[in-house]
Amino acid sequence: MFLPGTAFNKKALIMLLAGDSEAGWKKYEWRWKTHDAKHWRRNIAQPVRNRLPLKDKTLFVCAEQEVGDEIMFASCIPDVINQTASCFIECDRRLVPLFSRSFQEAEILERTGADNTDNSVQGMFFF
Repeated sequence: MFLPGTAFNKKALIMLLAGDSEAGWKKYEWRWKTHDAKHWRRNIAQPVRNRLPLKDKTLFVCAEQEVGDEIMFASCIPDVINQTASCFIECDRRLVPLFSRSFQEAEILERTGADNTDNSVQGMFFF
């Protein structure tokens, strides 16, 4: 799948793999600024994670790309869970059993195409 800002995305992934988390995530977020983001970005009312503290918050984690990215970024989920009061993780149906076993502190939701959020969710994090 082609994503706008592919050069930025690749550089961001290289930075993340090299352990430069702060710069890597900042570069990765550049994709939201592209004109074509409206074609693949989810239309959910809750704000996207803005690096504010997550303590006592409920977070909804959802994918913006395909199942391979869900698997790749799943390594970040324990850090997210440890920072929140509660966490909902939406994923491809094929990953529900694996994520349910791996992230027992979170509620795992199958991606259905409909928005799975409700008013108790204070923020979103895309992976």
